[in-house]
Amino acid sequence: MQLLKGSSSHWINSNNLITGKSNVNHVAKYIARQAEHHRARTFAEEFSEFIDRHGLHWKDKESR
Repeated sequence: MQLLKGSSSHWINSNNLITGKSNVNHVAKYIARQAEHHRARTFAEEFSEFIDRHGLHWKDKESR
């Protein structure tokens, strides 16, 4: 996996496929807001919303 990742990164950079600016500031803000974000919604609530938003069907142990 490491070889694949390294080779693909090298190829992408060699061919200038990604010319965007760094997202360091955006990522730092995202990380800083995580504690507040998770105080508002539980993982279960967020997971359920994700399933609904993407039209997925989830089978838990009881519905198998």
